[in-house]
Amino acid sequence: MIKNGMPPIHPGEILRGEFLVPLQTDTIAFAERLGVPAATVEAVVNERAPVTPELASKLAAHFKTSEGFWLSLQATCDERVAAVAQQAAETKPACGLKQ
Repeated sequence: MIKNGMPPIHPGEILRGEFLVPLQTDTIAFAERLGVPAATVEAVVNERAPVTPELASKLAAHFKTSEGFWLSLQATCDERVAAVAQQAAETKPACGLKQ
């Protein structure tokens, strides 16, 4: 978590929870509709890969959203992950030092 108390939210969580689950669509069928490898969609949905500009374009066209929507989700996630890492580094004692 970071200062605002919100954990990083991966765009894959949004894609899965707000789009694919309500549409009752699995990742393989969805990937075919987008024209991308199923592994690409599965990696994003399972929060193991980022939303790339190319994928953002395809998601935007499919869901009638903007590319910026998906890229902003990714940027916000990246910023929060970096903030969490920085916070952890700042609170971790230097090697050999006790707090």
